[in-house]
Amino acid sequence: MKLTDPFFRSLALVSSLALLVGCGGQMTPPAAGKAGQSIEAAMTLLNQGKTLEAVGNLTEIIKSDPNNAEAFRVLGDIFFSKNEFDRAEAFYLRAVELKSTNGLLYDSLGQLAIKKGSAPAAVQYFLKASEINPRIPDPYYHLGILALASKETEAAINMFKKALAVDPNHVPTLGVVAQLEATAQQLEAKNSKAAS
Repeated sequence: MKLTDPFFRSLALVSSLALLVGCGGQMTPPAAGKAGQSIEAAMTLLNQGKTLEAVGNLTEIIKSDPNNAEAFRVLGDIFFSKNEFDRAEAFYLRAVELKSTNGLLYDSLGQLAIKKGSAPAAVQYFLKASEINPRIPDPYYHLGILALASKETEAAINMFKKALAVDPNHVPTLGVVAQLEATAQQLEAKNSKAAS
């Protein structure tokens, strides 16, 4: 399996779009409180396209509270979206050090591992994410995508079923399932024509 295959490029595009629009748990609402309000202000700046100001805001939060995992996570999201993967990874890893019980952080690290070309590391991060929080669909979806890329269709389908069991309206999973169903129908039609 090559991570430069068109399949993975489309996965990267979907992941990036999901990151930018907040799908898949990325850029989730911040925690309440004074730091939460500052993170909320940074998120508002991001939504307004003011990335540098948001980074400055988050940097100030970290200066005043070096244990603010949420600020590190949001910085990781920002640098991930800018394709600055080493910086994103550093921020995500620091967030994990501070709050290792956040499954979405491990999911983000898995997506980052895919971007960096390491499917085995991605699998481990997605498994950890699903272990920590089995109620988020994204790790199952990502594991399904990796299984599809490895031509492990049955394993992929099982992962997609898990994602949909958690969230029956999980848009990325529904999209892949629709594509799989369309491909299956095309193959069935082709086989029935060949049999006649």
